[in-house]
Amino acid sequence: MKTITGAREELMKLEWKDLQELMLACSEGHARMCAASGEDVDPHTTRETMQTRIADMPKEDLAHALAGFAALADMVHDHHPEHGH
Repeated sequence: MKTITGAREELMKLEWKDLQELMLACSEGHARMCAASGEDVDPHTTRETMQTRIADMPKEDLAHALAGFAALADMVHDHHPEHGH
């Protein structure tokens, strides 16, 4: 299983644009989850606002923010390899 540090190192090998797309997908998913659970959704979480904010993030910050998700995905894959990558 990857550690957070190992996951961050692997993410740093990706292109900055790929990290931005992953971050946008996670951000949109979080906003949809909040809406589905009845929580108020911040009006600043429009796709365009998220894209602008993410575009301003350095590659290192994106990799750091996504590292926990990557490590969890690796853990799930270790326990359920039939799910693929």
